[in-house]
Amino acid sequence: MSGRRGIAKLIEVLFGIRGIKISKYIALRLKTISGKAPYTALNDLDKKIIPYLPEKGFFIEAGGNDGVDQSNTYFLEKRKGWDGVLIEPFRPLSELSKAFRSATTICAALGPPENEGSEIQMDFRDLQSSMVSDVEAQFRWGGWLGSNPSQVTAPVRTLSSILDDIRAPQVTLLSLDVEGFELDALRGLDLTRHRPSFVLIETKQIEEVIKVIGPEYVIEGKLSHHDYLLRDTAPIKRAA
Repeated sequence: MSGRRGIAKLIEVLFGIRGIKISKYIALRLKTISGKAPYTALNDLDKKIIPYLPEKGFFIEAGGNDGVDQSNTYFLEKRKGWDGVLIEPFRPLSELSKAFRSATTICAALGPPENEGSEIQMDFRDLQSSMVSDVEAQFRWGGWLGSNPSQVTAPVRTLSSILDDIRAPQVTLLSLDVEGFELDALRGLDLTRHRPSFVLIETKQIEEVIKVIGPEYVIEGKLSHHDYLLRDTAPIKRAA
């Protein structure tokens, strides 16, 4: 274990978090080749949602990170053959998603319609905690051998404008993990045109979420202390 940790520390110092993520992806692929199921989600969310979902579908994952680390949709794509969209505001992470996943990758921050077309500046944060000292940790993304941005500027898009651009089919699952900005993200979803069958959401304000998307969405399951699976109970409107 100490040997593995030492190797991981060396990779982080030299190649940064980008190097750690690439090495983790390679390890995941090797496990998959050996026959192990490619589950990647935190709190086993990708396992927990399977019984609720149809065999095939289309997903949106917002807060997609690198498309692998704590992804709720990696298993659906790689084992179930689902298609979908990954949305991530930090461009280097979005570029890794393009390499790791076959789903469409969009680099954007989600927001309400009134903010469409603006830009937002954010400090770079990542799921990966540093294994090295505070002095060395300044080389966070690319390590000593790469670039290390501390801030990112991303265009603000609504969910519906993205779905319009890619001409998305019916959305089966919307997975939303946007660090407290879920209400703004949901306000950018025109539910008269784009209505997910299921919403998997990390939130501390589930009552406010339901106020935004409507009471037709009911809690199908509380999957962790702050993760909920909502199901749309509105009748399907068929064309005349």
